[in-house]
Amino acid sequence: MVLPVYGIFGIPLDRILTDNGKEYTTHWENGKHDYEIFLASCGITHTRIKPRCPKSNGMVERFNRTLLEEFYQIVMLKRVYSTLDELQHDLDKFIYYYNFKRTNQGYRLKGKIPYQKFLDGMRKFSLPEPG
Repeated sequence: MVLPVYGIFGIPLDRILTDNGKEYTTHWENGKHDYEIFLASCGITHTRIKPRCPKSNGMVERFNRTLLEEFYQIVMLKRVYSTLDELQHDLDKFIYYYNFKRTNQGYRLKGKIPYQKFLDGMRKFSLPEPG
């Protein structure tokens, strides 16, 4: 979750957009998913995209494809994982690389790394640098 990062920079997070997947929400009439309960406890509104409309969440869909092509398809050929912790460790390293080292050629980042774009956005809104 992005809460710790946003907290370091003093950025309030008041809404999260997800798809309607089982990892984020229940489809029971009166049920509440643990994720939704957590968001509510943090004062974060949970907004979901329309079903069967992946274009509504296009950046996430593109990130998922990048994870598949640049991480999973490669590491699964190189190594057999015996535990989820081992896989999580390698995924964490890739996510760090993605956010702090890898340039992104998309139309929004235009060759910058995501962290650079994040800092540019902070400067644009005059948010203080973390101390």
